[in-house]
Amino acid sequence: IYSPRCLSHTTRHEAASLVDLMPTMAGLLGNTYLNTTMGRDLNATAPEGDRSVYIQTSDKRFPIIGVVNSRFALRMNRDGGNARLHPVNNGDPRQDLSEKFPDEFEKMKRTARGIYELTRYQMYANAP
Repeated sequence: IYSPRCLSHTTRHEAASLVDLMPTMAGLLGNTYLNTTMGRDLNATAPEGDRSVYIQTSDKRFPIIGVVNSRFALRMNRDGGNARLHPVNNGDPRQDLSEKFPDEFEKMKRTARGIYELTRYQMYANAP
């Protein structure tokens, strides 16, 4: 967010997405609001520690889902099959690190499945 008259320069190294823009802007403006989006205020502390961003391919019948954080990218089938953990900044991005970092792998799998199920729920229950 660029606003040199209102905000001092900061550099962020955590994962963020376009869906985080509205909650972040509302937080900067000091507005109280009910957040019914998938986004979060980037100035608030992430309860899970390292912020994760949800990703999904455009294939609606058999999407590849996953999450990305500052260290890893996880991709898997929507049913959890064929899951792989890849490095984001270091090493070969094709390398599967799921056995080397099993705790991070399982945490990211749970996060991806949880967000995927939440998006399915929101399609029907997030009426204005």
